[in-house]
Amino acid sequence: MQPPWFTRDKYRSDSNQHWRHGCPHEELRAGGFEWLQLLVHPEIWVYPGATMRETMHAMLDVKHEELLGYLAGDRIDLG
Repeated sequence: MQPPWFTRDKYRSDSNQHWRHGCPHEELRAGGFEWLQLLVHPEIWVYPGATMRETMHAMLDVKHEELLGYLAGDRIDLG
């Protein structure tokens, strides 16, 4: 994240459910970037929640059930 590969004007991140340096949607739609470094965290957009805490808890709930399913598939009884 140092020049010449990084400039704040060409960098967007959605960290903590907040776009750093502005949401890129309109500029992307308008073809406003010659190039763009984009950091996206898909789990923020896939799981429900109005806050980062709620979203991460929703993700953990799903992952918890998913992992329990793997254990059950291996016939591990957590009783």
